Amino acid sequence: MTKEDDDYRPYQPIKDPEKDPCDLSFTTALAGPDPDVIRKLSPYSVLKVELSTQKLRERTVETVVALYQDSIVGTIDDVRADNLLQCMNVGRKYRGVVQRIDGGQVLIRIEPIP
Repeated sequence: MTKEDDDYRPYQPIKDPEKDPCDLSFTTALAGPDPDVIRKLSPYSVLKVELSTQKLRERTVETVVALYQDSIVGTIDDVRADNLLQCMNVGRKYRGVVQRIDGGQVLIRIEPIP
């Protein structure tokens, strides 16, 4: 082992203790968007972001979905979805704002509701 090996440390992001981990804002594409609901959307449409519980075989799975007029538009399947789910489970609320619709793809901006 050389001196350079001792000095090597993997990148660790600096965590700001004053930053609220539930202050989440990010843009993502919806997974499995419903074509019938997409037809009703336009850029800047506001979507509800809610938890959805489904029973799969012998376990219950919780996911985060985006709704428009009480119809599911699609699922939020992003690397930050677990954080979003945890924050929603402690009472935080979020909304989605449609940024772009391209064929069957819907790009939304997730943001907290103050």
